[in-house]
Amino acid sequence: MWQPWASLVANGLKLYETRGWPTKYRGVLAIHAAKRPLCKQGKSLISHFNRSFNLSIDGDKLPLGAIVALTDLTDCLEMVSEANATDVPNSIIIESVSELERSLGDWQPQRYA
Repeated sequence: MWQPWASLVANGLKLYETRGWPTKYRGVLAIHAAKRPLCKQGKSLISHFNRSFNLSIDGDKLPLGAIVALTDLTDCLEMVSEANATDVPNSIIIESVSELERSLGDWQPQRYA
């Protein structure tokens, strides 16, 4: 994952990773921070977090090219709007996810978390 998203997962601030495809894999998963330096959006996100949550994350000190956490992937859920929730088994209702979480991923219907 690119930074700062990898460190946000590692620190429990981001609970879901969003993707356009599902995975059947379940089990231990290493969260690896890519070697790619922070992009403009990442720097802006860090500034927002620091202001909004009284944090002091230094974007220049986030690890790059390293495993930053291990997690247990327990499920992969299709994202649905509340109006379509009963039509899709094994799904997550987009509106039920916190605004913070939604700001950290691409939460559109028919994607996966």
